[in-house]
Amino acid sequence: MPFVDILSAALSGPAGRLVEGPVRTIVNEVLQDHGYASPDELQALRDDLAGLSDLVTRLSAEVEALREEAARLQQRAAEVSAAEDSAAEDSAAEDSAAEDSAAEDSAAEDSAAEDSAAEEDSAAEDSAADGPAAEPAAEESPTEETPAEETPAEEAGNDAGAEAAHAERLGMSLADYHRWRTEGLPGVIGPDGYIEINGVAYRVDPSLEGRPYTLTRHKSPRVRVDGTFVAKTKIG
Repeated sequence: MPFVDILSAALSGPAGRLVEGPVRTIVNEVLQDHGYASPDELQALRDDLAGLSDLVTRLSAEVEALREEAARLQQRAAEVSAAEDSAAEDSAAEDSAAEDSAAEDSAAEDSAAEDSAAEEDSAAEDSAADGPAAEPAAEESPTEETPAEETPAEEAGNDAGAEAAHAERLGMSLADYHRWRTEGLPGVIGPDGYIEINGVAYRVDPSLEGRPYTLTRHKSPRVRVDGTFVAKTKIG
């Protein structure tokens, strides 16, 4: 039994009421001097603890409600993101299908154009083979004074200079130029527009000599120079 309660019981009689006030004051002072809490302070502390307990209970309920709301929002965000991803995939698939269809249409148009051009070239080659065009008559050149004859050394020097200038204009080294003149270079138009396709000799525009060319994959291949189709004529 606490000391204060024992003392209160002892002073509960009629005589004790006369000294109850001073004794309680003395007891409170002694408790304060020794660092003990008074009954009023203990009651106030109990009231504060009860209030804090109620506050904690209320806050716990609010936190749980916030957790449920956050979980619901997170689930909703995941559903929206999944729907957007699905819509983006469907749109990408539609765009890819449209691009593939457009590419197929373009390829079909290009193939049809190449086939038509190949047929025209084939018809032109057949026409050229049936009857070669008459060569224009050579014009008589006006009488000129005969220059003085050059020595063999001068002629060789002039030929070497002309070959070097021609090779430089075509963008070739002298070694490639000599091979181009004698046996030709693969994929390069030869002198005077000469090319050979599947063992058959053809001639294109002579101004294209020394230019690289490619062939289409047709029964009668077409000649393409710098992305442009050029006409060819069978020789012989």
